Amino acid sequence: MTNQVCYINRQSGEVIYQGQHISIRPKTFELLLLLTDNPKQIFNKTELLENLWPDTIVEEQVVFQSINEIRKAFDNNDVIKTFPKRGYQWQLPVAFDESYAIGTDPVSSTEKKKPTKSLLITLTVAVSLSLVLLLFNLVEIEIKNGNQTSTSIVNINHDGLLFLPTDVESLTQSQQWLRFGILDSVISQYAPTPSLTVFKLEDTIEIINRVPSPKVDMIDTLFAKSGASYIVETSVSGVPGEYHLIYTMHTQKGRMKEVLTLTTLDDITENITHLTQDKLGGNHKKNEQTFEQTLQNELMASGIELLEAGDATSALSFFHSAMLKQPNNLLALYFLSRVQMEAGRYTEALETVNKAINLADSDYPSLNRIRLIRGNALLATGKLQQGKSELELAESLSKQVADWLYYAYSQTILAKVAQFEEDFPQAEIRLNRALEYQQILNCPMGIAQSELDFADYYLLRQNTTKAKEKFDKARAIVSNKSLSKLEPQITAFKNRLASE
Repeated sequence: MTNQVCYINRQSGEVIYQGQHISIRPKTFELLLLLTDNPKQIFNKTELLENLWPDTIVEEQVVFQSINEIRKAFDNNDVIKTFPKRGYQWQLPVAFDESYAIGTDPVSSTEKKKPTKSLLITLTVAVSLSLVLLLFNLVEIEIKNGNQTSTSIVNINHDGLLFLPTDVESLTQSQQWLRFGILDSVISQYAPTPSLTVFKLEDTIEIINRVPSPKVDMIDTLFAKSGASYIVETSVSGVPGEYHLIYTMHTQKGRMKEVLTLTTLDDITENITHLTQDKLGGNHKKNEQTFEQTLQNELMASGIELLEAGDATSALSFFHSAMLKQPNNLLALYFLSRVQMEAGRYTEALETVNKAINLADSDYPSLNRIRLIRGNALLATGKLQQGKSELELAESLSKQVADWLYYAYSQTILAKVAQFEEDFPQAEIRLNRALEYQQILNCPMGIAQSELDFADYYLLRQNTTKAKEKFDKARAIVSNKSLSKLEPQITAFKNRLASE
């Protein structure tokens, strides 16, 4: 724990720490002042509510959100210490200085650093896995003793099928949306099964983002980072009436290639589906929707292209425009709500996802994912019990449709909710279940994150031995698979262990 002084200006609300100007909302600044004015005192939840919200009826969740907001602003969970069952105490030395004005810095210029953005509490999910995991920091966890359960791993044969966006560079500019349109159409042909996971469009984008640029040895890297058993590449060229399809299925042992000449876009989708099924065996769902009725909005395609490039902020405006152009476009609403969550626009995300739920039929294939976003949006807006109920519904739907990836996500988030509610046996059961299904999916990123979640759980329960054991497993996976997205979490947790 550093002893560097935190400078606070009561009048301006300015906070400076380690040469950085930290921005904190007014109400959260009041909480910061209460803690820093009384550094030796441990404040419980009731005392914080009485001091800061004396004439307002608010949920206890607002305390946890404000505490986490301060911690994230400092990029340091140790600035406020949690005393289990007792409360919170400020840890840094503080100097209250009313003399410096906004824009000046009491720290020498040699110590100045560029301001850093505080982490967003988001779901994305997805984008994605990483976006789901960011949301877990929403709740502050208090610790008490509880029974522990052992990990039980189910060993079953399970394959992952990853379709890559179609290469359409040879087509006209007006047809570039087909890069994702064909992908979305092909994926929609598959009904989920207990033994096969077909990665959906948003999963594919997140997986591609794991490959560093330039994307050298992309296929080998995707196998290493995704847990996929099969990867399908497609390329389309030609003109209406004479399209040329190059189809390649990769396995870890080799590849199989086919070249076909087809007449219509529907023929392309159908042939990609049948080629894949012929190589895998088994039956697939025939979607009666024609290709022209799927993802063919250029605004949507542009937004997804930006997501593929890792620019969710720019993608937001395209998804919003697509939704305005086609208000009942469920895919546009789905992606818009995900990116709104990532941007911290939780109220807007809740409105968007509510509209999507009202429009979706009960058999809509991604209803479970929409429900999970809604559950997280409810949590992010302080509606804990409603969020929990929605997440439990997402859990049930994910299991019904065999969406094991989102079933695993639901287990992890519900585990965090259980920790918040101090139901630690239930939290551990859910963490075990999340790890179990990530191992079934054989996704290195998911397994490593689940091990880190367990490490955090054990450390919060003051079981340093088990925390280190889980951390070492996660660190080994991150190192062996070069999972750069998890490296900041590895570093942060390593520092926490060192401070114990």
